[in-house]
Amino acid sequence: MFLRYSIGLVLILVIKILALLEKVVLRIGSAATDEQLQSVVSKFLPPVLLKLSSQQDGVRKKVLELLVHVNKRIKNRPVVQLPVDALLLQYQDPTASTFVTNFTIIYIKLGYPRMPTAKQAELAPCLLNALVDKPQSHQDSLLLLLMPIMGEVKFEGSNFFRLSEKPNLAKLLLEFMLDMLLLPYGARPSKAPVAVARQQQNQQQSQMPQPGAQQGGQQAANQCQVPPGMSEYGFKRVCGENELKAEQLEQIKLGIIKFLSGSDIPEADKLCPLSVAAADTRFAVAEAADSELKKIVHNLDWSSPSLMQLVFLIFLGNIPAKQVKQELKRYPANTRIRLKLLPLLCRARGAALQFPACIQVVFDCLYGHNTNLRLKLTALHYTTIIIHAAPATRLSPVAGVLLSGMLKLIAEEQDKQLKILAYSTVGHLGHKMPILVSKDLTLVQTFFDALAQEDPGVKESVREALLNFSTAFNSLDQAKKTMLAAMLAKSVESPESMVRFVAVRYIVSVFDSKDALSRLMLLLATTDVKDEVSNEAQKALYGIDKGETDEGRPEMPTFFDMVTQIKQKIEFKAESAAPGSLNTLPFSPEVFTQMLTFTRLCLASKAGAKMAAHVARPQPLAATPTLRHLIRQVLANESTAACLKEYFALLRDLLTASPVVNPLCFLVELVGCAPEEFAPSLCSSLKMVTGLSVSTKRGLREMGSQLYGIMLAYTEDDPKFESSLCELNKALTSKNFETKHGALLTLGFGLERRLFLLQQQNKLSAKLVSWPNLKQAVLSIIGLVNDNQQMLKSSACFALGEVGRRASLPLEKGSLKEEPGKLDVANQLLGIVRNNKLPIKVKEEAAKAAGLLCVGENFPHRREIMQSLLDSAKESREVDAHLMVSETLVTCALGPGGPNSRDLWSVTEEEFKVPPETDLTHLEWLLEQLLGRMVPDLHPASRQASCIWLLAIVKHCHSLAPVALKRTKIQSAFMDLLSDNNDLVQDLASKGLGFVYEASSEEEQKELVQNLLEQLSSGKKAVQKVTADTKVFAEGQLGQNPSGGNLSTYKELCSLASELNQPDLIYKFMHLANHNNAWNSKLGAAFGFSSIMAKAGEQVEPYMPKLVPRLYRYRFDPNPRIQASMASIWQALVKEQKETVDRYECEIMEDLLTNLTSGQWRVRLSCCNAVSDLLRSRNLHPFERQVSRLWDTMMLVMDDVHEGTRQAATHAAETLSKSLIKICGEDRAKAVVAEVLESVLNGLHSKVSEIRAVCLSTISDLVKTSGDLLVPHLRVILVALLQAVGEADPASLNTLSLQLSGGGTSAQKQQEILDHARAHSIRGHPAMQTINRLMLHVTVDVVSTCVSDLADLCGTQVHLGTRVGVAHFLELILRQLGADLSPHMSKLIWAMVKGLEDRNAAVRTIFAQTLGHLLHIAEQNIAQKVLAKLQKLYFDKQDDATSGAIAQVLLTLGQNYSDAIKDHIRSQIIPLAFLGMHTAASPENNLRELWTEVWTESVTWTEAGLRAHLPAVTLMLKDAIESRSWSLKAQSAEAICAVAAKLKGDLPDETRKELATLLLAALTGRTFAGKEAILEATASFTKSCSVALKEELNQIVDDNQANDILKAMMREARKESPQYRIHALVALGDTLQALEVDSFEEVYTMVTPILKKGLNEKDSSDSEDDKPGNKGGEIRIRLKESCYECLGKAWPKTVETQTKFRLQVLQECVEQLPSSPRSLQVAIMAALKQYMEHLHLPQEPMSEDEPDELETILAQLIKALSCALSEFLHCYNIAQLQII
Repeated sequence: MFLRYSIGLVLILVIKILALLEKVVLRIGSAATDEQLQSVVSKFLPPVLLKLSSQQDGVRKKVLELLVHVNKRIKNRPVVQLPVDALLLQYQDPTASTFVTNFTIIYIKLGYPRMPTAKQAELAPCLLNALVDKPQSHQDSLLLLLMPIMGEVKFEGSNFFRLSEKPNLAKLLLEFMLDMLLLPYGARPSKAPVAVARQQQNQQQSQMPQPGAQQGGQQAANQCQVPPGMSEYGFKRVCGENELKAEQLEQIKLGIIKFLSGSDIPEADKLCPLSVAAADTRFAVAEAADSELKKIVHNLDWSSPSLMQLVFLIFLGNIPAKQVKQELKRYPANTRIRLKLLPLLCRARGAALQFPACIQVVFDCLYGHNTNLRLKLTALHYTTIIIHAAPATRLSPVAGVLLSGMLKLIAEEQDKQLKILAYSTVGHLGHKMPILVSKDLTLVQTFFDALAQEDPGVKESVREALLNFSTAFNSLDQAKKTMLAAMLAKSVESPESMVRFVAVRYIVSVFDSKDALSRLMLLLATTDVKDEVSNEAQKALYGIDKGETDEGRPEMPTFFDMVTQIKQKIEFKAESAAPGSLNTLPFSPEVFTQMLTFTRLCLASKAGAKMAAHVARPQPLAATPTLRHLIRQVLANESTAACLKEYFALLRDLLTASPVVNPLCFLVELVGCAPEEFAPSLCSSLKMVTGLSVSTKRGLREMGSQLYGIMLAYTEDDPKFESSLCELNKALTSKNFETKHGALLTLGFGLERRLFLLQQQNKLSAKLVSWPNLKQAVLSIIGLVNDNQQMLKSSACFALGEVGRRASLPLEKGSLKEEPGKLDVANQLLGIVRNNKLPIKVKEEAAKAAGLLCVGENFPHRREIMQSLLDSAKESREVDAHLMVSETLVTCALGPGGPNSRDLWSVTEEEFKVPPETDLTHLEWLLEQLLGRMVPDLHPASRQASCIWLLAIVKHCHSLAPVALKRTKIQSAFMDLLSDNNDLVQDLASKGLGFVYEASSEEEQKELVQNLLEQLSSGKKAVQKVTADTKVFAEGQLGQNPSGGNLSTYKELCSLASELNQPDLIYKFMHLANHNNAWNSKLGAAFGFSSIMAKAGEQVEPYMPKLVPRLYRYRFDPNPRIQASMASIWQALVKEQKETVDRYECEIMEDLLTNLTSGQWRVRLSCCNAVSDLLRSRNLHPFERQVSRLWDTMMLVMDDVHEGTRQAATHAAETLSKSLIKICGEDRAKAVVAEVLESVLNGLHSKVSEIRAVCLSTISDLVKTSGDLLVPHLRVILVALLQAVGEADPASLNTLSLQLSGGGTSAQKQQEILDHARAHSIRGHPAMQTINRLMLHVTVDVVSTCVSDLADLCGTQVHLGTRVGVAHFLELILRQLGADLSPHMSKLIWAMVKGLEDRNAAVRTIFAQTLGHLLHIAEQNIAQKVLAKLQKLYFDKQDDATSGAIAQVLLTLGQNYSDAIKDHIRSQIIPLAFLGMHTAASPENNLRELWTEVWTESVTWTEAGLRAHLPAVTLMLKDAIESRSWSLKAQSAEAICAVAAKLKGDLPDETRKELATLLLAALTGRTFAGKEAILEATASFTKSCSVALKEELNQIVDDNQANDILKAMMREARKESPQYRIHALVALGDTLQALEVDSFEEVYTMVTPILKKGLNEKDSSDSEDDKPGNKGGEIRIRLKESCYECLGKAWPKTVETQTKFRLQVLQECVEQLPSSPRSLQVAIMAALKQYMEHLHLPQEPMSEDEPDELETILAQLIKALSCALSEFLHCYNIAQLQII
């Protein structure tokens, strides 16, 4: 029973469903239009599709029939829209059956493209979400729908699609978009382009597996041609069913790019699609993609493997080894795409370099078919990146493959660019993987060969590669090193300069600096013709300075190894030399010289002697005694002596073949160190030696003479020596200069050595008793001292000095006449010294000779020599002259006990000690002269000389008794010299103090340090007596006097002051000089302090608290000299600078604060720079108590008179500001901010723009970083910032605004524009921006505390900017705090109300807007009072400015808070707005439009607003029309007229009567300007209320306002003023016409006199027309026109009146017509038109007179028409045409 019942229910349900389906079919069939069909389909299609899930076949069949019918109907109707949004929702229903889903997507595909583009874009997110969990075919179909509208999608937010939250969906979309971007234009699965087919064929042949043979040729033919980069499946799915045109595909691609740029897809996922699009063949697509690609490439993580994975896939396609279905295999990209992808691969780093894919990319680009030159070049660049970025462990397995590939490319390619990059790549690979190069030297040899054979452009790359290889050979075994050395030995002598350069670099890199063989190869390159080769070799051998000093010189091979290698090389050269060769040297002289030079340095290095590589001066050198010691040791050993002798032989051979200075110096050095060994060996080469002594080259001649002198001294016995001496004496008389010069030098060197030898043998004294040849030689030398040739003069002095060094001159003491005595010789030498015309070198030799005369004996005239030299101090200011005299003075003072008496070949100066028996009396005398006479002398040259000479004495004699006894005086002298204005004197004095300090006791050292500190701190120096010749300033420092003389001495300054009649000027000069002396004294103290600081140690520690601050400040002195000196002291004193500054930072800051306001600008400037430096590197907390004082002082200095000081102070203030900001995040910041805030705020009101800017910037930064700290001070900050806004406004703009305000209307408009622009710019002022940031911290409590201040800032005496800023601030806090501010706004509201009366238009406008915002939150009583005040202002002021401001208040209130305005406020606004909107229109203002806008914002419908507020409006109009203002009366009358016009019949009788009474009252009285408006308003009012007024006329009532109006209008029409009467007659006519009252007779009687009066006739009423400027004729014409207009409108409908006047009026009009002007004719014709419209013609039966009257009327009308038609040719007029 239940089953039967269930089946019955199912059947009933099926029947109902079928019935419903039938109804749907009927509805669809009956739809006649597209709109009807769309409505039916939209309503029924989704539910019908759901019926497909029915289990009943009949239902499904019926649904399918219905769907077929629907398809037929909509197929050819593209405008019919389908319910796609409902279908999408149904499609996404997870409970829907597959059958329903399949049919739903059909209609989605059909309906989606039909929709408007905007709707498609709107549904795009829904369509995209529908892809989730759907079959692949459905997804492809929906994505195809989505692609064309991708560019139209409007992103409503950065996460609109939320694709970042749906990675699978994003991946699906990106894959489809990528395939769409890869799709070529015009490609189809069944029709591939020719180019695509060709590329595909090549790729299949080269990379893809071929189909099996069993598939047959037919299957291969059926395969579609897949475009590069795509898979077969991807190609088919993006092509879809419909073929895309090229233009359509271009737009789709552009849309995809636009979508990618705006979507929330991660940038890493956008990389591949955009890169593929950037390679598109269409420019628009490529450009758009490239632009977006540039935006993201810098933000990607290029070390991410996932980022590069898809790039590799597109580039290479699917690797065959991977198991991928054939249809899903992606083919490699084409060349165009690869050119875009490969630069992206070049950016990969770290793990993104996927092996072996990156190697496959390289080889595919280099050797594949799908490549070109550009791709190959980029591939090589990519290879270099792989080499550099990949770790060695990953690169090692493929390094060999890469190397072989590069070598193959080098061998096969002919393109230079490729070869260059390939060589470079191999070089980088060899550098990264050295084992590739070092295991086989063949590669290096190949590259060396290529370096010699390749084209010039490629050679540079080969050279770079070889240089990169060089580091690979650092750890070679000995066998390979030997092979490499042989290769390099050949290359270093290659004809190609690049080969030689690389060979040198290899030698330097591979071989140790102590390897003799490699050094020998380098020596071969030192004289290379190419500077780069020779320089490289010399740097490797001698160091950076190429042997000029021994600093930085590399380690040397042993002397013995070096000699051995040279000997072997010479033997090898000899064996390989061609028979009969004429070359006597195995190497060129230059190379041989370099070899011997280096060998000598090896010898010196072993001896520990510091010697330069190149020597071209007489021996011995300072280090020669050290070298002599080693040479004698070497000679003592037979095994080593052979090498030394070989070295000697090499020198001799070179000099014999080619004399060179350097080897000759080395030979002299060797012979001089061991004369007993080597001098005899030179006897066989005596001819060579003598030849050198007379060489034409000075260097060879000097060194050859010394060598010859040594030979004579050590190799000849007495007879032979005497013979040689005679020959040399004879040679001195030779005319040959070289012979004479050589003999002179040989005598000097030879006699010195011979005398020394005799002295060593204790035979000197006996020999000197009788030695005539010596005396003759000395006399000959003395004779040449005065020779005219300076070289001979200098050499003679030298020879004489050398003789005097070893023995007393064989002359008598004193001055003799027969022959020169010793005094004569001394005077002769001193004359040369004091001769300023001679070169310094000659004078130096003469001075040296004069000193040496005192060494060989106790010279009797020693005191005279010293005195003469002391007297020469003022003769020259040349430092060199004083320096040479200093050495002579020391030599003379010490005499035979001085260091010049030692053997220079065997004893160093450090080893020499002054003998105890030395006579020191001359030294004592010299010290007394210097300290007592010369140091106090103020002459600059004398002070310089005394300083130099005193320093020389202290340096050489500091340990001697006379110096020790006078140490205190010497110290005082140096202290005094420290204050000299000569830098050199200060420097030398400081060195002297250093020597004194070293020799002083502990107490003396403390006293010296104390004196220096005092001088450094205060700049004080000893008082000196000023004489007339005392130099106060250096020459040229003050310019010249008016006559052109100098201004330097005290006498010259006094003379200038007297000439100018200003005696006080001398005191100013002296004050300036004292200032300079003070700083010179400090500078000198700095020099002295730096010299002893390193030695003072703990003695300075107690003075550090005072010394460090001063030194810290002095380091920033603007004088570079002071700055450099103080910096040197600082470095000497402060070893740990940071720790020292940290320790004394408070003392430093206090010192800077004290001196910031110093009277000297240089001190202030240095303090500012020091403050900047101090604050830049440390926290501000240590200076918490000083911050406020520092800020105030800095603000003061920023207004300094000195520009540089101002700039430095500004920079320091900025640094202080930054330091203050830095600490704001710390706990202790609150106290610091509170301390400095007041000072910063005070700076906002400064007149100095830089101060204001710094303070404002500081406040702004404080607000940004730590606004919470400022909450307790917000009131003060806000007020200060608002004041700063106004004060920042330029005064020139205020002045200009005031000037414009006093001008005319045009000027006032310009002022208004200017002030509005100023007000607008204020909102962007930095102070206002700071206030905007402060709003986060502003609360109601804060606002309540500053209400009074804000109200005061609104006053009229405040700057425009401040007032505008206050208004803007109030708007900001209203938005933020809203109604919570209501209890505190009363005072501010009234301040805004007062501002409405301001003279400045911008202030009025802005205050009005702000008041509008404030009224929204005002309390009820306040708002009512304010509105009442505004109404009173409106009535009292009656000016456009006030009216506009009030309108702006109400407009702001209505526009922003219309919904929140309460009824009691609205009832006060609407009446005033209604009255205001009837303000008289004027081109000079827009008040009428402004009030109209206020009215529009206040009411939604004018009539409804009037009805709702009619009593209030009426009351307002009554007050206005009863006011004393005539303009307000006229305005009120117009408003009354508007009320009547809008309401008409809905106007209550009481109100109508009241308004009529008001109009009548306004008409009463005399005429006034603007009363015409009342007339017009009354006429309009009558017309609007004509129905009610007519009823009153028909009724007999006591209060008949219609009659009152008529009477009033009649009365006004009789007024005498013609202009007013014109308006009155027109208004009267309108009134009579509206009321349809018959008053024609009265009107006709009133106007007849006017009409009958001629146009030129005047009467009493025309008196005012005759006034100057009035056009009386025009007024009379217009008056007549108004009369005719009034007659026409007053023409009654009453038959009786018409009968009485119809003929008379017509005749008069026709009579006036011909003679009237055109405008009057028009008025007459208009009146006749009115006349004809209301004319009652006689009806049958007519009386006796009526036919004649009718005939007359017709005749007159014809006459009027005739006149009108004749005038029509001249005047086209509507009135005439209408009558016609």
